Amino acid sequence: MAKIVSFRKAVKLAEELRKKGKKIVYTSGCFDILHIGHITFINKAKKAGGVDAVLFVGVENDDYIKRMKGKHRPVFDQRTRATMLSKLIDIDFVIPFKHKYSKPETYFKYRKMMGEHLYVCGRTDKKIIERILGECKSLGIKAKLINHDYKISTTKIEKVLYKHFAT
Repeated sequence: MAKIVSFRKAVKLAEELRKKGKKIVYTSGCFDILHIGHITFINKAKKAGGVDAVLFVGVENDDYIKRMKGKHRPVFDQRTRATMLSKLIDIDFVIPFKHKYSKPETYFKYRKMMGEHLYVCGRTDKKIIERILGECKSLGIKAKLINHDYKISTTKIEKVLYKHFAT
């Protein structure tokens, strides 16, 4: 079975897996230049769901990343990022987001449709975390904040590369 799936297919898979007693764990992000911080986060997200966890990972689209991170991002296009993530053993399914404009309502709708048992959130803006925790609570979804190793980040990698290779 393919690991990269549409959101519609992910919703169907999540429903089937719940019926089989699996725990649905869901997270999302940019995952631009894949690094050890990402891998550690993904590993912790999967473990947070327990033995019966199935991890779905949403991948932001290129337009969204460009708006949020700047004109030089993403470094890798969405298809490449989704393919890299699909090779990680802890990820069961990768969902490339198709929506062009990411709004809080879109993510709320996604969590509601996925019906996950656990939403895992990485370090982000405090207001965003508070909104996510509130939404999860209203949907009866457990939420877990996982701080991963931020000694390294895509932004830091980009700055080092730019410093050393830009002329």
